[in-house]
Amino acid sequence: MHFFHLSKIGWFFLDPGNILIGLILLGFVLLFTRFAVIGQSCIGGALLVLLTVIMLPIDNLLLSPFENRYPVLTQQTLPKHIDGIIVLGGAVNPPRSITYQQIQLAGSAERITAMLELAEIYPKARLVYTGGSGSLHAQKNKEADIVSEWLHKFYPVIAQRTIFENQSRNTFENAALSKQLVKPTPNETWLLVTSASHMPRAKAVFDKQGWSVIPYPVDFETYGNIWEGHDFDVIDNLYLLRKAIKEYVGTLAYRLTGKI
Repeated sequence: MHFFHLSKIGWFFLDPGNILIGLILLGFVLLFTRFAVIGQSCIGGALLVLLTVIMLPIDNLLLSPFENRYPVLTQQTLPKHIDGIIVLGGAVNPPRSITYQQIQLAGSAERITAMLELAEIYPKARLVYTGGSGSLHAQKNKEADIVSEWLHKFYPVIAQRTIFENQSRNTFENAALSKQLVKPTPNETWLLVTSASHMPRAKAVFDKQGWSVIPYPVDFETYGNIWEGHDFDVIDNLYLLRKAIKEYVGTLAYRLTGKI
């Protein structure tokens, strides 16, 4: 089975939300059997984890090392010359965009806003937007195609400068397929735009491909202090915990398969 399919299936079973729901359901089933004590332990353990996630900033503690790996670049600290800017997909929800016939931004919309800002700062830089579909069952919905249509309609000058790569399904393919299209030379300077939590793994993938890029992290979820911004919202906290664990798991999987 292809790495892409294995990663999707594996993440389903490692997703902390799915694990907690599975433990609670298993516990309820076991309550009506001779393993009722084990069932109580499953339910109690899941509830204890949920309470911990609510009360303590575990999500921020795990996510902040990824987000703080690379510094934020401002107009004052950006390089004076950039040959190209590559933006990783994840800013748009393709199925919803197609359903409602208008672009539907996802949680990482800052990737697109950063692209527009950097395109103005570096008017001669080459632009690449890379992203196909990361779905197991909806491969026909290509994110880069949706972004291309939107840019050509509202930002035609930027769209004409942009190469749209629409076949990649994960970070590794983002780098590999874009490199085939762009053919960057060793002396070129490129900026890589993606979410701050995703940047360490993405940068490592590009390095492994021999494509030297300068990180331009966006879409921050944490603060300087792990307690700052922490609330008692189990949904938000689980979302950030899930995001952090996904990067730990993804980094391990990429290392084991030689992608970084």
